Amino acid sequence: MTTTIDKIHLNHNYKADINYSLQVNRWLLKPIGIWPYPRTASIRIKLFSLILFLTCIGILIFSIISCVLNILFEEEDPEVKLKTIAPLSYWSLSLIRYCTLLIRSNDIRRCVDRIEIDWQMINKIEERETMLNCVKTGRFIVCFSAVFMHGGIFAFNIFKGITPVIELVGNVSVSIYRLPYPFYNEIWDTSYTMAHRVILLLQFIVTFIVNSVSVGAVAIAAMFVMHACGQLNIMKLWLESLVDDIDYKYESTQRKIGVIVVHHLRVLNFVTWIEKTLSFICLVEIFGSVFNMCFLGYYCIKQFNENEFGTTAIYGTIFVSVAYNIFIFCYIGDILSEQCRLIGIKAYLINWYSLPGKSPLGIALIILRSSRVTNLTAGKIIPLCMETFSNVVQTSFAYLNILRKVVV
Repeated sequence: MTTTIDKIHLNHNYKADINYSLQVNRWLLKPIGIWPYPRTASIRIKLFSLILFLTCIGILIFSIISCVLNILFEEEDPEVKLKTIAPLSYWSLSLIRYCTLLIRSNDIRRCVDRIEIDWQMINKIEERETMLNCVKTGRFIVCFSAVFMHGGIFAFNIFKGITPVIELVGNVSVSIYRLPYPFYNEIWDTSYTMAHRVILLLQFIVTFIVNSVSVGAVAIAAMFVMHACGQLNIMKLWLESLVDDIDYKYESTQRKIGVIVVHHLRVLNFVTWIEKTLSFICLVEIFGSVFNMCFLGYYCIKQFNENEFGTTAIYGTIFVSVAYNIFIFCYIGDILSEQCRLIGIKAYLINWYSLPGKSPLGIALIILRSSRVTNLTAGKIIPLCMETFSNVVQTSFAYLNILRKVVV
């Protein structure tokens, strides 16, 4: 076991490993201008990213305003207004997430820098394999979320955009193509073909932006938490090798325990950074999930009762994607808490009594620190765990039941 300083750049594949670890996150966050570039990045790249962000945020705000104006001043059908509430709330919450990610870009960059340093410090094959296994898990979580979210909502847009609605104009039946989401026609009359196509394209762009923001938040959380779990798994390997490689020299054993204790504190410090970066985003995600799952459930029931099975399947897919996102936040929060707790159990189960002199006192420090609960929270109020996910689902269905009784 080497010290932290000695291990820098001992992983000769660290550049490829870093790229593999961060690749999916870059794919998701760069197109919407919120990938945190290092300070060494050129001014041209930073300026382009800022322009991209301002363009995306401008399109999103314009779409929200036009949707609100349509509900307030143009649309008279209460059923249509009710169907607009969920996408409008989803856009609004995505706007909050978007701004939060930008505000927290420095914190995200600091965590990314730590990840890059940790990859450089790996010096054994088993440590690298342990980290890669955690990265693969994180990539699978993110890709699954991206496929569900983009696939479900884009399917809804395409289905609504290409399906004509038959209306009677006098005594003649006319096929009219409607937009997936409401638009205020006083801004631009979408009854004209060109205006309809432009606004339809604009709504597809908005959909891509809000989906990327939502999946990007999941991607950041999964990347950071799975990296922390990988570092804790490496610490378990060190604890196992501590007794196996014992040479009964007090100074050597003390040095090895010191490295383990320092590494443990570094990981816990990294978890604190994760908590600071994601706390408010998780709070928005929880309240947004309750609201959106409630209305999406209502839409599914309503469309099913009207024998609109295709629309029901699409709404059901979107419902699953929203539920999956909040499930992932709670799941990775649970995993992180469990991994932090298992470090103490692992330290207790090794043959610490075989260590020379007062070396076991160092192990006692690890056990004592691991006895303190470490978890992620939403707004420093709600712990992210599977119990919270259960409460979110129960609350959303309770509101769904109320909504059905009030509307019907």
